[in-house]
Amino acid sequence: MAGALKRTIGQGIGHILFGGASASDLSPHTFPVGLGQFAYPIDYSYADQFNFLPLENMRNQQDTRDNPGEHALNPAGLWRRSATSWHLGAGQSVYDRKDSSEFRFDTSTGMDIWEKYHLGLLEDTDSKLASANTNLRFAVAGTHLYLTDGTALKFTTNVDVDTPTWTPLSGAAPGTAPSSIVSDGFNVWTAHGAAGIFKTTRSTAAWAGAAHITGTATLLGFVRGRVLAANGPSVWDVTVAAQGAGGVALGGAGATLLYTHPNTDFVWKSFAEGRNAVYLAGYSGDKSLIYKAVIKSDGTGLDAPVVAGEFEGETIECIYGYLGPFILIGVGMQPGWRFGLVNNNGDLNIGARVPTPLPVRCFEGQENFVWFGYSNYSASQTGLGRLNIQEFGDPNLLVPAYASDLMATTQNEVLSVVTFQGIRVYTVSGVGVYATHHLRNLVPSGTLDTGEIMFDMNESKIGMFVDVVQIGEGGTHGFYFSSDGGPFVFLGEHSEHSETFQVGQVNARTFELRVELKRDAVIATLGQRLGAWLFRGLIVPSVTFEFTIPLYVSPVITDLDGNEFPLNTLDAFDDLQRMHKLKNITQLNIWNRAYPVVISNLKWRFSQIWLEGFNGTCLVTVQLMTEEI
Repeated sequence: MAGALKRTIGQGIGHILFGGASASDLSPHTFPVGLGQFAYPIDYSYADQFNFLPLENMRNQQDTRDNPGEHALNPAGLWRRSATSWHLGAGQSVYDRKDSSEFRFDTSTGMDIWEKYHLGLLEDTDSKLASANTNLRFAVAGTHLYLTDGTALKFTTNVDVDTPTWTPLSGAAPGTAPSSIVSDGFNVWTAHGAAGIFKTTRSTAAWAGAAHITGTATLLGFVRGRVLAANGPSVWDVTVAAQGAGGVALGGAGATLLYTHPNTDFVWKSFAEGRNAVYLAGYSGDKSLIYKAVIKSDGTGLDAPVVAGEFEGETIECIYGYLGPFILIGVGMQPGWRFGLVNNNGDLNIGARVPTPLPVRCFEGQENFVWFGYSNYSASQTGLGRLNIQEFGDPNLLVPAYASDLMATTQNEVLSVVTFQGIRVYTVSGVGVYATHHLRNLVPSGTLDTGEIMFDMNESKIGMFVDVVQIGEGGTHGFYFSSDGGPFVFLGEHSEHSETFQVGQVNARTFELRVELKRDAVIATLGQRLGAWLFRGLIVPSVTFEFTIPLYVSPVITDLDGNEFPLNTLDAFDDLQRMHKLKNITQLNIWNRAYPVVISNLKWRFSQIWLEGFNGTCLVTVQLMTEEI
């Protein structure tokens, strides 16, 4: 009889559930609790420890920094994410990962992010010349801005007006469209393919006549005081011939061949200057190479070029040297730009590629900023991007802080950018010339997307409020809100006050804010500025519940109807200890419900022990492996 009873209590329903042994089918109708292979009565003398509680999800938190910040706030309340500056630039799709920067964001349009702790609007642009030609490129020669426009070469002395005057050069034109233009500040040279290299000066308004240098040239450069010319795989140093009386052929006196690449498919694309070398870039197929040609010690010429940097899968479209140690690289095939540092031996340490919609074909540096062609930045705008060589959004990848900058509402490739009369002027292929608005009007509106806010966890959250710190007056600021990558929803627009925006208690895993600033409706040079935004949300983590149950263990136990049953207490002891050690998921039967559980803790209280067993109570704590209660 005792053996049959023991088998009933110990073996239960006799199959495996939840990865561990099942509880006895004597519970909950015969005994109140079934766990593992056994059913048990409850020891109500420990009723004060018979609990069902959620586990505490929030850890205690302290901010031990000298200047306490957000981390000093109680995490049990609304959680916070805020931004007080945006100067480390764009390109950060998730705002608050562990390795994210609080001074970066995802994307922006029309936003001036470069002054620390301020967010404002950029100046607008206006058209300075309409042209359907696709060879629109600039060269600055003192007070003259020259532009190649079809077969013509034009110049203006004042672009900072509503409608600049562009004067074509008079005289006998080459008749072929120039593909490249450079200047040393006084002389201006243009390359016309098989027609040769032509020259003018800012003291004249006419072509010089016949080709200044004969031979086929499609690319020119003025770097480190030297004039270079290239066609296909060959490059010449034409400094002496270019600055002399002319009438020289490529390869002749003063126009010496510097290097012909052994790969006849190789094409030279651009030149740049470094500390003590000239850099030459080109590609064949998807193999891009940057060469350095060191200036001879007597300054009379250049040594033979040697490779200083290379990469595959991209085609170099242009390179630009700035302030000695910096080389900017515009690439096609996989469009974008790279940042390079000149090391002590003149070779390049090249950073990660920053992708762009179309190839980057031009750069322009002023002070600590470099502007670049950001072609077709959006579906409606094309223009310039800007990077800051003094700030790095991702120093490990050698990526300076960058963002979109001046834009025009049009489409096509940006071919050339210069600074003239203190403003940025750029060309759009097949469209024309654009520059900073002559009245310094701000853009009508600008937006900035923060990147996803997820509080560095994948738990659910409830978006609650957005607070704003406004700087100055004029214009408006508004906010949009996106949840789990969905469309942005308009929250509202304010002017001259800082009322809280209501998010609407949206439950999601990730959120994103879009800040919108607008200029003043009357004064176009006055716009809204922000000093900070603060997003507040409530974390809704997955809740883990646990039971603590006092199980009565004795050689003879009494069921709910008062009947006695034998129990092998040592087998029950071993069963509970095994489940605790292995952390197998087993089944807990209590009331008329079954839960998958793991035993997280055991505490034994023995009242009597002998060789065959014991009397006692096991305070067993189990964690529920389900959120359904």
